[in-house]
Amino acid sequence: GAATAAAATATNIAAAVLCSLRTMVHRKNGPMTVVASDAGTGGGGPGADGGGLLPAAHHSGSPTFENLNSLATTLLTENDVAMQRTGAEMAGTLCWFATEEGVMANIHRLEALSQSDNPCARAGSALALGSMCRALGAMKSVPYLSSIVGLLCVLAREIEMPVRVWVLHSLWLTV
Repeated sequence: GAATAAAATATNIAAAVLCSLRTMVHRKNGPMTVVASDAGTGGGGPGADGGGLLPAAHHSGSPTFENLNSLATTLLTENDVAMQRTGAEMAGTLCWFATEEGVMANIHRLEALSQSDNPCARAGSALALGSMCRALGAMKSVPYLSSIVGLLCVLAREIEMPVRVWVLHSLWLTV
C-alpha cells in the first residue's frame, strides 16, 4: 500500500544520494581526477582542500556536510536493513571527504548513536563504523582503528541479533 510505496521512494532517494557521493569519490580518485572546479588542486582525498563536486564539504562544519551526515544518521536508525546499509555506506563515503577532525566527529556521533536504547540505531552505528574503515582504506584508517575497534568490541556484547550481525560484519570490513 501507501506505506510500502513511501518506503520504496525513501530507499530510492537515499540510494541516489549514495550513488552521487560514490561518483564524486571516483571522479576525485579515479581516472577523471581533474574536473572543472578541481583545476589545479591535484585531486583529492581525506582532508584534501579542492572544492570539487562537494564544495566546502571538507570542513565538518559546512551546511552541506552536516546535512548529509544528518541524513546518514537518520537512515542508520531505520528498521529497514536497506536503509541502514545505505546510511552506513553514506557515512563511510562522507568520511572520505572529511578532515581528520571530521572523521573523529563522525566517530563520536556514532558512539553516541551506539548508546541509544534503539537496537536499530546500535546496529546501524556498528555497520557505519566498518563502512568508514572500508571507505578510508587500510592506511588512512589507521589513526582511527583503536576508537573504531573499541566501539565495536563494546557493541559485540549485545544480545540483540541485528547488532551482533552488523558488529561481526564491521569487524570483517575493518580487517
